Amino acid sequence: MLILVGGTTPLQAQMVPQSLGLDSSLRLEYLFGNQLLRSVDRANDPVDQFRIEYNPRLPVLALAAELSPLPLFSGRFAGALSVLESNTSTNRPLSSTSAPSDWSVHPDYGSWELAGLFHLSSGGGYRFSVTAGYRTSEWQYTADSGRGSGYGVKDKFSSYIPFMGLQTAMFFPWWKARFEMIGSPFMTRRSTVSMWQNGTFLEQRVEADKGGLIELIAEGTVGVRPGIWAGLLMRYHYEELYGHSSGGTTQRAALNNAKEFYSQESFVSLGLNLSIVY
Repeated sequence: MLILVGGTTPLQAQMVPQSLGLDSSLRLEYLFGNQLLRSVDRANDPVDQFRIEYNPRLPVLALAAELSPLPLFSGRFAGALSVLESNTSTNRPLSSTSAPSDWSVHPDYGSWELAGLFHLSSGGGYRFSVTAGYRTSEWQYTADSGRGSGYGVKDKFSSYIPFMGLQTAMFFPWWKARFEMIGSPFMTRRSTVSMWQNGTFLEQRVEADKGGLIELIAEGTVGVRPGIWAGLLMRYHYEELYGHSSGGTTQRAALNNAKEFYSQESFVSLGLNLSIVY
């Protein structure tokens, strides 16, 4: 990840101007979870001989801005980058005859999003909206093997996500909150897994588009100064997709020459949110 970030738009509260509104957020989150890519080709035994799994734990810095030029419409931009990443491990063979070995890899994560919200109703401090947008996210893992320049691992997982969802937002004099659920049955995830060992290069590319995404977001903040709010947020993100091999080198990383693959991603984000409302 996604990560999906944004804030409630101050359309309901009497102390906020009813014209152009901007709700901007700075967030520091801690993301943890699991990523998996494995073969599921029943024509090649064992079915899951090819298996790549990660359990990243890293802090993420996120920015978001929600602009409300019209009473019934808001637009949102959001982006996120991982910071202060620590190495994690992966386990895989270097050739068709070698036993799996442990690799220490450095993770890197980034995402961006554009979305629009159409407000079905608002009043009394509450707002109910439908949302739709587009998000991309990318994970990269680079080897820190300690074995010299002749050895290495580099994996890349990219998600392309058109999404839609529902949002409930609340804005009161001393606190505001937001609950959102989004989903996508149309997304695509492209994975490239590569390894090399003294001139031997293995690569497997997978494109998965059968499945989808569901994500739940909850946040709450309290006013600390006029126009400044601080609070907490939580996000749960789940992707599950099936797909096929889209190529690789003459010696593919999927050593049983599998053609069908399963991709899964499950993350929780917990963090702090500083919001400035104009």
